[in-house]
Amino acid sequence: MLRGEAFRGALEEFCGDRADRLRLLATYGGRRLRRMLTGVHETLRSSGLPLLLGAPGDPQLELRLQELRTAAHEAEPEALRLLEQATAAEPEALLDLGDLRARGASAEACEEARQAVERAALEALAARDREQLQELLLAYDHAYRAAKDRESALDFEDLQLLARELLQEHEEIRERESWRFRSIMVDEFQDTNRLQCELVDLLARPDGELFFVGDEFQSIYRFRHADVEVFRERREQVGGVLALTQNYRSRPEVLDVINHLFAADFGETFQPLAAAGRFPDPAFGPAVELLVTDKASYRETGTHWREAEARHIAVRVRELVDSGEAAPGEIVLLFAAGTDARLYEEELRARGLPTFRATGRDYYHQQQVVDLLAYLRLLHNRYDDEALVTVLASPFVGVSNDALVLLRRAAPKRPLFAGLEKELPEGLSARDERLFQAFRQRFDRLAAQAAALTLERLCEQIVCAHDYDLAVLAQWDGRRRYANLRKLARLARSYEELRGPDVEGFVRFVAEQDAVGASELEAAAEEEGTDVIRLLTIHSAKGLEFKVVVVADAGRDRGRPDADEILCLPDGRLGFRVADPSTGKRLSTSEYESVKEAEQHAEQAERRRLYYVAMTRAIDRLIVSGAIDPERGADVGTPIGWVLERLEATELDEVGAASAPIEIERDGARLAIRLDRWSPPADTAEPEAPPEAQLSLFEAGENGDAPLDAPELAPLPEVAAPPVHRVRRLSYSALSLFERCSYRYFAERVIGLRQADAAGSVPGQEGLAATEIGDAVHVLLERVDLHAPAVPDDLAELVRARYPAATDEELDRVRAFVASYCESELAARIAGLAGAAAELPFAFEHDGVLLHGRLDVLHREGTRALVLDYKTNSLEEAGAEPEEIVERDYRLQRLVYALACFRSGAEQVEVVYHFLERPDAVVTDCYKLEDVGTLEAELSAAIAEIQAGEFRPTPDEFVCADCPALNLVCAGPRLRNAPAPRVTAAV
Repeated sequence: MLRGEAFRGALEEFCGDRADRLRLLATYGGRRLRRMLTGVHETLRSSGLPLLLGAPGDPQLELRLQELRTAAHEAEPEALRLLEQATAAEPEALLDLGDLRARGASAEACEEARQAVERAALEALAARDREQLQELLLAYDHAYRAAKDRESALDFEDLQLLARELLQEHEEIRERESWRFRSIMVDEFQDTNRLQCELVDLLARPDGELFFVGDEFQSIYRFRHADVEVFRERREQVGGVLALTQNYRSRPEVLDVINHLFAADFGETFQPLAAAGRFPDPAFGPAVELLVTDKASYRETGTHWREAEARHIAVRVRELVDSGEAAPGEIVLLFAAGTDARLYEEELRARGLPTFRATGRDYYHQQQVVDLLAYLRLLHNRYDDEALVTVLASPFVGVSNDALVLLRRAAPKRPLFAGLEKELPEGLSARDERLFQAFRQRFDRLAAQAAALTLERLCEQIVCAHDYDLAVLAQWDGRRRYANLRKLARLARSYEELRGPDVEGFVRFVAEQDAVGASELEAAAEEEGTDVIRLLTIHSAKGLEFKVVVVADAGRDRGRPDADEILCLPDGRLGFRVADPSTGKRLSTSEYESVKEAEQHAEQAERRRLYYVAMTRAIDRLIVSGAIDPERGADVGTPIGWVLERLEATELDEVGAASAPIEIERDGARLAIRLDRWSPPADTAEPEAPPEAQLSLFEAGENGDAPLDAPELAPLPEVAAPPVHRVRRLSYSALSLFERCSYRYFAERVIGLRQADAAGSVPGQEGLAATEIGDAVHVLLERVDLHAPAVPDDLAELVRARYPAATDEELDRVRAFVASYCESELAARIAGLAGAAAELPFAFEHDGVLLHGRLDVLHREGTRALVLDYKTNSLEEAGAEPEEIVERDYRLQRLVYALACFRSGAEQVEVVYHFLERPDAVVTDCYKLEDVGTLEAELSAAIAEIQAGEFRPTPDEFVCADCPALNLVCAGPRLRNAPAPRVTAAV
């Protein structure tokens, strides 16, 4: 976020109103400028180099131009006239002189001079743009440093650069620190860079010992600015190398194949691995398999080749599990890029195999994330047509395409929302009409609440108001989708902590992260330690080992997108590509091509190392899977194409689609090849049709030609009308309300009546409702440090910022409640519990209902859990002891807290209620794991009663005091002497 804000500010200051700089912005584009300059900034800083875009020298355009004028004396007169007018001050006009043609003996010299001018013009234009980009780069660096200073923040490069500066400029500090280390060992040295190597050298003593441990063939972190050349250079300097070639992980049969594949490509420095582990069970058959999918055979079949490969893998993995060779938890699928890992997961799940996927950096493109961001955009600006269509078509609303067309017709020249403001579009189906009405009600309610909610709470309210969470949880990967929604809410909270509750700013921040290609993993929803097949990236699996490794999607052609205009290598070499101002076409300078070639060579070498790392994760069995089209030249360069080429697998042409796997051997390395080709579905013989016969209903009866009487059909059972109120989600507060008075629950939660006296947040009003006093107390206690509880000094300002209508008397009451907790023995106990946290959300499903809420305080220690809930009830008005109030009004709430903790793994739960009117008014109940059945049965009974739709008043002065139904549709306490009415929601 700081980088984005810093670059935006630097760009605005850099451009100003200057035409030449605005031309630079128009030519390259803001997003492209940000991506390439921030990339250069990171690369140069991580290498410890100055922020300089070095220039190759003066292109001498004026001299080259004069040489061309001399050589072109026999050219066309018009071309000569244009050439005489050209100047070196406008190099863009000299980028293309293809129309200049000379005749006679001077034609060849003219052509050479023309090309020299074009090259010089390109270099001159590059020099001009480079100078402006250099200024923008420094402006960004200054703005970024200023932003970090404001936040008192340092990034990783700051830690390294400042440490180097400290050691270089202060001899006494360097000497003091170096004397602390007689010996220094650097592990994983292949993943370091020049700056880190400088730090090691500055700390090393001349008479000390320095050890470097690493494997250049496992250097796979160039994207984090690791430079394997540092490892190679230091190895050459040291001279003495101790080779560690014994492998204690993999079977010798697996290592034989890996050594054969990589020995030739890695060169003389590669040391073949030797198996040093002991394996009690012998290997039957080849331990390495190739699963090859024929791309060409799936062309025009309606099945994508990657889907076919995923199915091929899933079938083979299912065989391994069914045969008992490996359990799901012993199998992993590794991907160089997790973009399509979801497809492989779907095929595994389709065959009943449990999975855990920790791949996929397309978090911001997940549909549920896009939907929720669109809703936030809509709350900010209801006339955002794109956001409105996204929301209406999503599970938030789910209207049909016809409804969207009718909405557009209702507002042909206005924003789409205008078609919903006064009346609904004509011609809607009954279903779409109901959906539009429900959307307007919910949207208006959310829009009214948005200003008073935190960004995280707003996200939660949006999801809950539309039952979006239930919609995503109904999917096969619903837990992951729901986890993605929760992750976005947490990102919103983090953004708000830095920039306040700015909906527009948060949406723009997420859009910028996506635009610059920021990597963000999807949320993890399953426990990684369970017996499931893991789908990981190769990078995340480094250092791990698995019984069965499947290297998947090895047929992926890793074609790079259009490269940036500036390429920067870790050694400081820069290549610059110019954008033609008139056409936008990118023109490469000479140094750009050389840097690009070096970059591509380094990427190709690292890709080879990446697959070496993947294959060496296997213990017993290695499976390499990929799709290839032998007739497509680009496929030869894919990993599976490279493997087949190294094996010279000519036997592949002999394998049929349904053939058994073939075994091949190369220099003692044995492996099996399984080929998958598309084949038409097997023909199934249609059953022979029976001879036509007269239906028995129309056969002649015993009395001649008269048909038989039609049989009497059983009467259709009457279908009961669906209930008006079918609960699908319950908060703990709703359960508590139902327990205290089911009729009030009906009035508030079903009909939607609002409390008449809840006006504390309305300017000009005076006085707070009891619920608003309770809310103010909870908000203040949320801010209190649990480990050092104290009443906030700015309590009055905090309360009135939320509730302007609060009176002085009410502020004193709120302060007394907060002080009651802070000065209590309970607060002292909580302060001594390490890890106690406030305001933690929970959610779990029971009997098809999603129960959710927040815990005021939660502490977990091993299998024990403690839940604290604050209560601001007036004990005097209630006329009962705290124990009686809890048993009467909060029994269901209490068991929901306990079940939430049991569902999260606790085995013993203590639920504590603190009635803040008195410091000592504490009620405690403890539950054990054997109580779960009883608690669930009681919760089921309460849910069944709500689902039955029968709501009866429970007259009580405390409960009825602020009930919105009082004296409107309910007589309240006056009902005590009258027969209790009953409301059935289905009527």
